[in-house]
Amino acid sequence: MKTFIDGYTENEELITLWIHDIKIPISIIKLIIDENMDLSFEPTLKDIDFQVRNIDDSLNKLLYLTRLDDFDKDFIISNVNVKKIIEKVISKHAKYFISKKLKLKLINLDYYILTDEKWLFFVIDQLISNSIKYVNYNGCILIRCHIENNNLILTIYDNGIGIKQEDLSRVFNKGFTGNNGRVNTKSTGLGLYLVKSLCDKVGYTIFIKSKINCYTAVSIGFPNFSDKKI
Repeated sequence: MKTFIDGYTENEELITLWIHDIKIPISIIKLIIDENMDLSFEPTLKDIDFQVRNIDDSLNKLLYLTRLDDFDKDFIISNVNVKKIIEKVISKHAKYFISKKLKLKLINLDYYILTDEKWLFFVIDQLISNSIKYVNYNGCILIRCHIENNNLILTIYDNGIGIKQEDLSRVFNKGFTGNNGRVNTKSTGLGLYLVKSLCDKVGYTIFIKSKINCYTAVSIGFPNFSDKKI
């Protein structure tokens, strides 16, 4: 297996087993939190839940990183409804939409594409998670599709803190955190790198536009799409 952390060559199978082992107690902790969310402990449990989800997200990134080199072995093509995937991701992050009082707008999403459902969920999850992280309280996240040059363009827009122009060309580099990483210590610079790597492997285009303290919009172009099941 190729080296994915400078100076180290890891055993993919061992890492995968280790990640799944850790995910079991994380799932149990989440269940305990949900079953004990009474008024007296609610603020504390919300803080714990937030940190547990951060751990879970980091483990998912590591898991997908180990799979990049053998991507073709884990890619199963099927008809995937974009709207349903986005709804699943939103449901996953529902607590954070509510706690930050975010406005959500979904426009023209009912399309099908030929892709791997699991990998597509991961990509959209990373992008929506970033929007939630960097948008302010009472902010807005807009997700829409439109057709351009025979591609289905999915755009995830937020009116958050934005990205400096000098950082835009490097946001997909592995380990790059830029200004946002310096103000938000939870950023590892791995999520967008994985998203871009996956899009490159399957032939999707991805591009990002942003203005500091104004907005960020990430768009993905899908060549194989239909407004009904393919």
